[in-house]
Amino acid sequence: GDLAGDPQPVYTIEEYDKFDLSKFDIEKLKKEFKEKKHKHIAFTDLRELLQHKLKQMLAGNRTYVHFVIRYEQIIDSYNSDSISLQEALEGLGDILGDMSQAEEERVSMGMTPEQKEIFDLLKKESLTKEEQKRVEKAAIELFDYLDGEKGHVLVVDWHKSRQTRDVVKTAIVKALSEHLPESYGRAEFTEKTDVVFQRIRERAEEGDRMERA
Repeated sequence: GDLAGDPQPVYTIEEYDKFDLSKFDIEKLKKEFKEKKHKHIAFTDLRELLQHKLKQMLAGNRTYVHFVIRYEQIIDSYNSDSISLQEALEGLGDILGDMSQAEEERVSMGMTPEQKEIFDLLKKESLTKEEQKRVEKAAIELFDYLDGEKGHVLVVDWHKSRQTRDVVKTAIVKALSEHLPESYGRAEFTEKTDVVFQRIRERAEEGDRMERA
């Protein structure tokens, strides 16, 4: 469909799911915005697409919450008449463009959303290219230590018992100690290990809630 379109909604939920952000042409979309007569329809379509893709991306990677904050700021500004419809359209277009770039980066790194989230949690300022490669490897390899060739510690309900939680924490420490660069000092290493453990635990708890729902 033509996103910035005609007087009918252009995308169904199924099409939102198939919409591949990593291959998205934001410049083409912005050009369409300028040419469209029905800017309110374009705004509604774009807002719905963004809501759907933000929910999808956030489920895979919590560090993308900054996109949600930007989205909410634009919607609030538009609703309070602080910005025009055209400015709101351009602002939402910019967010979609940045989300597209983030997805393109993830795909080019060869990472699943879950691996990219771990990478985003592990990375820090001023990494050399070589160090960044090692952090990427740490993010990818971690899952082998948790539920792959190097270990199967994510047993059913592991997060409910202290003993199995400790086993998972130990596996995370082992994986990260083998792969993170030496520039991560002891305090930084401990902090990163804790953050990654908490996120893996949250995922298990979220899985529980979804099963109960």
